[in-house]
Amino acid sequence: MNSLVLWDEKTSWEIAVLRRFGWNRFLLNRFPRLVFERALRTFLPPGDCLPADLRNDFWTSFQTPDVRRFIARMCAGYQGTLPRLPEIYAQITCPTLLLWGGRDRHFPPSHAERLHQLIPGSRCEILPDGGHWMVWTGAAEVASRILAWHPTASGQS
Repeated sequence: MNSLVLWDEKTSWEIAVLRRFGWNRFLLNRFPRLVFERALRTFLPPGDCLPADLRNDFWTSFQTPDVRRFIARMCAGYQGTLPRLPEIYAQITCPTLLLWGGRDRHFPPSHAERLHQLIPGSRCEILPDGGHWMVWTGAAEVASRILAWHPTASGQS
């Protein structure tokens, strides 16, 4: 779902900036509030917001320097592995459902469509109104799609 899975696929300008020249370390270190607020504005549909207690919990964690350093290290490590991932995708043999938000501002459906071509036997479904955090804003539809695709997930068999 809605993630950076292909190193050479187009992303939002925000993701492109964070991936270049270690800017994520600089921005996360110097401007945590700016990064946090921008993430919320671009992860959620326009006009949506998180409940205050959840937002505060996220911010409490994110404002901690150790958390931001961990995120920066994780992103750097992931960035280094991205070019090798397509050869691994071709080896996936388990049932695979790709659910993607048609309105994800960071990772457009072209990521899912291309990933679908790389994973043999995968199924790709684009949720037309789904955004980056569709598991939050469209939880019922996401769950419904998963259950419809794989009935054993609901206890049926």
